[in-house]
Amino acid sequence: MLQTVDSDIADNRRVVDGQWIRRDKRYLPCLARRLRDSIGQEGLGRFPLRAASNPVYRVMEIQAEPIEASTPIETALLHLATEDDIPALVAFRPEYDARELQQRIQAGERCFFSLVDGRIATCRWVATGEVLIRGLGLVLPLEDDEYSLYELLVAPPHRRARVTAPVYNALKAKLLDEGRRLLVAYIVPGRKPYARAIGEHVGTVRVLQLGPWRKWWVKAHGPRAGYWRERLRSMRWAGR
Repeated sequence: MLQTVDSDIADNRRVVDGQWIRRDKRYLPCLARRLRDSIGQEGLGRFPLRAASNPVYRVMEIQAEPIEASTPIETALLHLATEDDIPALVAFRPEYDARELQQRIQAGERCFFSLVDGRIATCRWVATGEVLIRGLGLVLPLEDDEYSLYELLVAPPHRRARVTAPVYNALKAKLLDEGRRLLVAYIVPGRKPYARAIGEHVGTVRVLQLGPWRKWWVKAHGPRAGYWRERLRSMRWAGR
């Protein structure tokens, strides 16, 4: 069986118990080559069959949206998280690990949050310079006028209160002031309403992992496919 992590595959939607899907036609040739290369390098006796029994295939779509200036927005809605705000972020999102948040902030990642009645109502992370595509383990370099957003979180009491739009508009205004005019986002395939809201679909990134071996490949889309193909090929594995 083929296991997907963090996403379904857009063109292969048969999911059983939310965990397993039938084999994708692009997956099998790549897996066969990986098995051949691995056995050739390690020898059949040393080949880790346990790793081969649980391959992982992940997919993300890359979106790009030019940002335009709009009417003046009250940027006081935004609060930039510091290390002092980590306890409040963990209380807002118990899944967060305080040490990881500290590492993110120290590495220059920015988290903007809004408050309602003194408590965090929404938060989202902003990356400039480069963005880690979580779920794939790949780092995409960003141009000076680009930024990426990820982990948009809204507290349950406010999910239908329409608090995200004014906060997002305030964030866009702030980023425009910094000269950031293009949003580059990565999304889970199949979330088509969200994909349409973000902008143009410029590429698809696929990762195949077989134990310690992993491979990624890209497909660019749209009128600037050549440009985005080279951009996506410039990615690297996180930690390298």
